Amino acid sequence: MGWDPKTYLAFGAERTRPAADLLARVAVEQPRRVADPVFHWMMGTGLRPFAAALKSPRKDEFLEHYRGLLAAAYPPRPGGQTIHRFLRLFFVVSV
Repeated sequence: MGWDPKTYLAFGAERTRPAADLLARVAVEQPRRVADPVFHWMMGTGLRPFAAALKSPRKDEFLEHYRGLLAAAYPPRPGGQTIHRFLRLFFVVSV
């Protein structure tokens, strides 16, 4: 017996039910507003290993300089929002 697209589509609900049940438990939340959102994003992602490795007394100076560079590259819009080239969504799953 070969593959039949009509039979495959006929059982679509059964195939997708587990994913639909899981997604029904997921809440998507908007990120909270923080000062310097791009800096905070970078501190939680790409900058984290570098910041953790810095042991110099000038670590705070470096991070403040980096914060200023990001603030200049991603200035707040008139409404106060900072527009990023990445989307931040937070998923909360309750089991």
